[in-house]
Amino acid sequence: MKRSVITIILGVFLVVSCIAQTAKYKNTLISSVKKLEMGDSIASALLIKCIPKTDKEYMSFYSLTYPSKVKVDKKSYYKLIDLFYKRALNGNESVYKFLLEMSKFVDGEFADSYFEDLDSIVAKDKSLFCKVYSIANPEKVKRLDSVYEENCK
Repeated sequence: MKRSVITIILGVFLVVSCIAQTAKYKNTLISSVKKLEMGDSIASALLIKCIPKTDKEYMSFYSLTYPSKVKVDKKSYYKLIDLFYKRALNGNESVYKFLLEMSKFVDGEFADSYFEDLDSIVAKDKSLFCKVYSIANPEKVKRLDSVYEENCK
């Protein structure tokens, strides 16, 4: 009985913690898009926080494209995405690493543009891609194995 109660409490805590993390991510994302809308710049550390690192974060990230209660300037949202690629291409390995690891979560029409844009930055600097790919989480960049084989071996 005591073990069951502890297990239930722990389960509730974990669920609440996950929900809070997702809400924190979405708030960070929305505030970053609004900063861009106002013409402010975004530091790389904040940009890294905007790159989704889980399926739930990716769903929150992509949900900003839907018509919903949360209104964000779509132009600024896409400007944020462009920043991911620009900073990666400019040699920011941390941004690049998380951008590559995002490949695990992307799907649908977003995935189409993601992989096209990624191919473009890989073509511009293959050695940087190879270097960053080698330090990325192998589980998260599995979908990029063929890109690695084609450009780095």
